[in-house]
Amino acid sequence: MDCSATYATEPRFRAHRRQRIMHSLASHPLFAPCDEYIQYQLAAHARIERFKRGDMIYRRGAPADSVFCLLEGSVQLVALDADGRERALELFGANDLFGEINLLLSHSHRHWAQANLMTRTVRIPRSTFLDALERDPALSRRVMLEVSRRAERLMERICCNATPKGVLRVVHYLSNLVEDSQNVQTVSLPATKRTIASLLNLTHESFSRLLRQLSDDGLIEVQGRCVHIPDVRRLLAQEALR
Repeated sequence: MDCSATYATEPRFRAHRRQRIMHSLASHPLFAPCDEYIQYQLAAHARIERFKRGDMIYRRGAPADSVFCLLEGSVQLVALDADGRERALELFGANDLFGEINLLLSHSHRHWAQANLMTRTVRIPRSTFLDALERDPALSRRVMLEVSRRAERLMERICCNATPKGVLRVVHYLSNLVEDSQNVQTVSLPATKRTIASLLNLTHESFSRLLRQLSDDGLIEVQGRCVHIPDVRRLLAQEALR
């Protein structure tokens, strides 16, 4: 399909918007391998949305009528625990997909999705997303693999949070932020310390105290949301020592 010919017949604003969305999808790991026709059809019905920190992207009980590609920023899934307190269930970062599980199950949303930072997403309507999955089996496999990886991370975190030693939860969480084999790294916390504490089933005060403890032990250095790890192998060894 020659999409450039179609651009020429569209009103300028609409064509420009579609091109911007196609450019965003072309750089997204899930959608970059799709052919131009699939990207074009997705972009025809999708829209870019921007959220400030604290904005609700969707609320519990809302129809699961869209899937969201996170281009930049951070989003948390929030639920109420047995005591009625808000708990972070999961954090999403750049290039993550969210909202697809309830969409595929034809459920309304079971949780809240809230922006942690200035956030930009591509919102794709349900029918458009499902049509793309049907037309492109390779895209379906990539989405299935992404959901499977997320489920695996969730099960791993549940097991880690079961330990009564909060410091192990913090070490495990920091180790998952390490992206390569470099032994000296600086990682950025993807959300506020209060949100991450909730994710690890810790109070904000406990999380801050444990970060100070690791810092006093020379294992990390904390500046705002940046955590410098001077010796990654030594930090990871703490899981076996404690």
